[in-house]
Amino acid sequence: MSKKSGDSDETDGGGGRERRLYSRTHLIWTGSLAFGDKSVDCVIMNASANGAKIRVAEALPFPEIVTLRIPRLGGFRAEVVWSRDNKLGVRFLEEPERVAQLIEQVLPHPELAS
Repeated sequence: MSKKSGDSDETDGGGGRERRLYSRTHLIWTGSLAFGDKSVDCVIMNASANGAKIRVAEALPFPEIVTLRIPRLGGFRAEVVWSRDNKLGVRFLEEPERVAQLIEQVLPHPELAS
């Protein structure tokens, strides 16, 4: 996954300026969000080495830290950085290089190369 200067996980909320650090890949993967003794099915809509945009069936209050489980990649501890309706954005608490390597193993893609 390539690092992009001036970019992050979402826009700044007001002016719409992107703050994305890593390029994201649009995808549709099933997974689950685990927190406490609960697990909620989800769809990962896009991902980067730094985080992911996720859709759940219904809006729920999520704690600050969750584990995103992706069957083909394993589990990633993540911080919920934004939530709107039934969508949320998470920032992985793993090293971005490690996440990029795992994603590249299952989804080889030219734009993901470092």
